[in-house]
Amino acid sequence: MSWAGLANNQTVSFNNLQDAVNNSIFTAAQAIPASNEQITKADALLYVYVQAIPSKSNSQLVVKSDLVSSVVTVFISICGTDADGNGDVNVYAYSSVAVDTSINVPVKWTGTSFSELLGSITISSGQSCGTAILSGAGTGEGYSNMNFTGDISPTSYGAQDYETGSDVDSPNCTTC
Repeated sequence: MSWAGLANNQTVSFNNLQDAVNNSIFTAAQAIPASNEQITKADALLYVYVQAIPSKSNSQLVVKSDLVSSVVTVFISICGTDADGNGDVNVYAYSSVAVDTSINVPVKWTGTSFSELLGSITISSGQSCGTAILSGAGTGEGYSNMNFTGDISPTSYGAQDYETGSDVDSPNCTTC
């Protein structure tokens, strides 16, 4: 049964919980087992970001109305590489957890010879990393820094708020 098909007083299975995550009602804290087994308060707090459930002990089953989404702040970090022989630069955006919708991250790459490249990176729904290629740097120009040039779009979706994190030094930049 889907999350939407549950009455407020019905207990919740792992499969119901996964359906709620799939429909952006909750954000998963970790992978949810596929099972029709009914979940306890401890299970709910382990697998999804929800508000505290003071009315239940950890071993008690929860009903749909017990589970209220807790908004998760997802931090987005950015980094870039040195320019290649064509003046192209790989830039990356990383999220602290998989995003619930595709997000756009506007960035500026600055090189050691002061080239400035503007662009944006998309992290696709369900992913935690995105990449783009920016063109126009000096041939082989080194990385100096990266900056966010505006707000991440959208700024929130479902149970996630998207916030700017940090720029990662180029030697520590990993590929997606």
